[in-house]
Amino acid sequence: MLWIVLWAIPISGLAQDPAFFRISSEQGLPSNEVYTVHQDKKGFIWIGSDAGLFRYDGFRFKRYKSSGQKSRALSGLTESNDGSIYAYSFSGQIFHTQGDSLVELPDWRKPLNSIAIGYLKDVGEVLWVTALDGVHAFSILKREWIYFDDYINFLGGDDYRVVASGIFHGNEFAFLMAAGLGVINQEGETSFLPVKDFKDHGVYTLSKKGDQYWIININGKGVYVSQGGRIVPFLSESLNSAINGRKMTFNKWIDDEFFIGTHSGLIIYNDRTNTFHEYFHSTPVSGVIKDREDNFWMTSLSEGVFRIPDFRNEVWRIQASSGRTIPITKINVNREFVFCSSGQGHVGVLNQATKEWKVIPMPIQADPQTLFIDVDGRAYISIMNTIYELKGEQFIPLVTTVSSCKTIFRINGGYLFGSSIGVFFLPEISDRFPLKTLSRFWTREFQLHPSRPGAYLAATDNGVLEILPQSDSFEVRTFCMEGQQVLSIQVDTTHQSLYTLTASGELVRIDQEGEQLIKKFDEADIPNKIRLQDSGIVVATAHGLITIRFGDWKSQRITRREGLVADEINGLVVVENGFWLATARGLQFIPSHAKDAISDASLYLKTLKTDEQYHDPSAFLHLDFGQSLTFFPEFSCYRFADAADYAYRILPHDTTWRFIPGNTESFTIPSLQSGEFTIELGLVYEGEMLVEKPIYIKGYVLAPFWQRWWFYLLIGLFALVVAFTLFRIRLKFIRKKQLQELNRIHLETELKLSQQTALKSQMNPHFLFNVLNSIKGFIYENDKKNASSYLSDFSVLVRHVLELSARPQIRLSEELQVIEPYIRLEAMLLDGDFSYAIHVDDSVDPDNIAIPPLIIQPYVENAFKHGLRHKQGEKRLEINVGVENNQLIIAIADNGVGRIRSGEINKDRSQHRSFGSDASRKRIALFSDGNSEQQAVEVVDRFDQEGKATGTIYILKIPLHEF
Repeated sequence: MLWIVLWAIPISGLAQDPAFFRISSEQGLPSNEVYTVHQDKKGFIWIGSDAGLFRYDGFRFKRYKSSGQKSRALSGLTESNDGSIYAYSFSGQIFHTQGDSLVELPDWRKPLNSIAIGYLKDVGEVLWVTALDGVHAFSILKREWIYFDDYINFLGGDDYRVVASGIFHGNEFAFLMAAGLGVINQEGETSFLPVKDFKDHGVYTLSKKGDQYWIININGKGVYVSQGGRIVPFLSESLNSAINGRKMTFNKWIDDEFFIGTHSGLIIYNDRTNTFHEYFHSTPVSGVIKDREDNFWMTSLSEGVFRIPDFRNEVWRIQASSGRTIPITKINVNREFVFCSSGQGHVGVLNQATKEWKVIPMPIQADPQTLFIDVDGRAYISIMNTIYELKGEQFIPLVTTVSSCKTIFRINGGYLFGSSIGVFFLPEISDRFPLKTLSRFWTREFQLHPSRPGAYLAATDNGVLEILPQSDSFEVRTFCMEGQQVLSIQVDTTHQSLYTLTASGELVRIDQEGEQLIKKFDEADIPNKIRLQDSGIVVATAHGLITIRFGDWKSQRITRREGLVADEINGLVVVENGFWLATARGLQFIPSHAKDAISDASLYLKTLKTDEQYHDPSAFLHLDFGQSLTFFPEFSCYRFADAADYAYRILPHDTTWRFIPGNTESFTIPSLQSGEFTIELGLVYEGEMLVEKPIYIKGYVLAPFWQRWWFYLLIGLFALVVAFTLFRIRLKFIRKKQLQELNRIHLETELKLSQQTALKSQMNPHFLFNVLNSIKGFIYENDKKNASSYLSDFSVLVRHVLELSARPQIRLSEELQVIEPYIRLEAMLLDGDFSYAIHVDDSVDPDNIAIPPLIIQPYVENAFKHGLRHKQGEKRLEINVGVENNQLIIAIADNGVGRIRSGEINKDRSQHRSFGSDASRKRIALFSDGNSEQQAVEVVDRFDQEGKATGTIYILKIPLHEF
């Protein structure tokens, strides 16, 4: 038989260690010498070690110490109802936690063996203490000691002094003495179970299962149980052989299994099957607990703390000479053995019954392409281009014609071989027969056809092929998924359906109704194998196992957090009671009833802070607008401690979750919207809520000052003041506009009167009479030439005056055309020489400049009437037109007698009043949109050096307007 040869050369012992997480000084543990571990009511882990007492939250170690502590080392952790942790030092001090520090119990400083918290009627919660002088109790409620002196000499003599541990279990406190087992119930009643040979074997450890007490000698010299009111030896050759020759540290029952700590590993004994398993053979184990996430926490005296997700998840490793674990790449299983291979040329063989494990080196240091177990138990391994049969520790080459064989499948009449170059058939695994080629596509797996008996399916790089055996040949055709690279296939014969896994990460179900996409995997998952079990589909990926339940297709991921030795799964075999896995860190078995991936975590909020004020998280908060809120959360969830995130959202304003890394000690919300709010705080892992009940923080944010009643009142008053001020300004503006409008209307009225006066002035009868008389004189004198010329000028003047005086504005050129005939007619009435000149500056365009009509004539008339008519000798009149400061400047200058002399001459004369400067100013002001009239007309009197008048200059300033 093959197995007889295989077990001849074992290279390793029996069961290997389960997958675990080690917490040591490399991860921040203050000391690797740990005595005890405890999980408190909130779920946090407390560690008693050589360095003191620490609380571990999955990220940090918080130390608790007392100023009166004589030694750092603390052990014997137990917890009271109020959440205080009690511990003792090896120097005889007892402490309990209070806030963030340790407080020493009063009136006790002597050696002790153990402490435990229990209950006594009429006293309440007590701390039991075992010491060499007896049993003592400390009332936790009253904070005082109770001494049981009758236990010091219970039956007389030193044999009845307390010498070993005490425990509180099942409503009674039990303790060990040299003479036997003492018990105190909650009523304070005592009982004693003697053991005559205790004193011969030294110190013992104590535990309880149901109504039975279990006692083990720490030197491995016996196991005892309470039975029928007495202590009797436990006669188990299996258990006694396991502890023989070892030094015990503790014993404890967890889930009907007996955990025994030794200085050379941990023993787990099952009294129903009378079997045991040994783990961590070289580790001095000091304690173990099971937390509420079903993790085991094991302490050691030299290697720190081990968190073990599941002791059933056993691991077997192939190790290199350097001690490094070599990845397992292939796996196959039959009823007796598990075969696996490494990528560096090893084959591992495990006897499932005895758990004996051995490693055989292959003839070539290479990664085997396939590992096939035939129905008769023979093992075949494809290495490079050769298929070997494993016999004992010998590799016998059988087939050299199949290159890069990836899979072998037994069919009626022979074997199918799938390789990187196609599908082949041989009637036997031997070179004696010629190789028959069925296809040329890369093939990875074969399966029976789901609905056609005697036919087979092949997973290839060009879909799933259907292989139909004929009498002496095969018919091969595409079955489904044509053109796609198929990595793995599984057939559900019950429902006649096929499941395929493609290289693009799609899990597809194919049946008579067609194709159905079951799941699209993330790119990072890199799935490589699918297998079926009764409840669903199991998928091997680079990030653990993924189980998918039939029907609702709900998926669950199993990773190192649930007990895998590594997340990278290279091979997978489903058996009746679990999974065999080829992983990057060894061969592993996981029971099919593995724990759920999602843990029932606990979330707490230590305190809240606003500015420098701390708040009770359960109280209703009152915040000012813009006030920040700081959270100090913590959680106990060791399975996901390195990947869990805090999640919060602010209701009802925002339902979006915001995430904070789980290792954050505090985080701040800068501000909240005004009004009532509810902040929901949870704990999540990969989108799944880990806590059953999130934390809710409720409160109210005051509205900002600009939304309060007094601000509204202030704004209203301010608005009234502004409105009143604007009303006054508007009223003043309207009044000003009205005044300006009245002035404009008044000016227009005066302009019309002025224009009428001007018309009368220009057509003054005296002037007309004189002109006509002069023309008549020229006619009488038969001076036809002058008579004709002046008559022509007169007609032109009259026509222009009649035409232009009715228009609101005229061109400057038109004004100058009227002035010239007028000047010539006035000059006709003068005695002596007269000359005139009109100068227009080059910067002035007379045809494009607008002025009031007949605005120059009155000043020319004044020049003749008051200056030139009274002058003797040469008479001169000049009109100069220019532009200055965006104003049209018209200067009318004469060399007459001046205004003073003219006034004296005309003082007693009654005469027609000419169109004067007042009317002209008003006309110019109106033309200037009502602006100031003061500078519209300026009169300059001219004098010589002796102060004698030499004439007058009238300067008109008219705003420059384009026509």
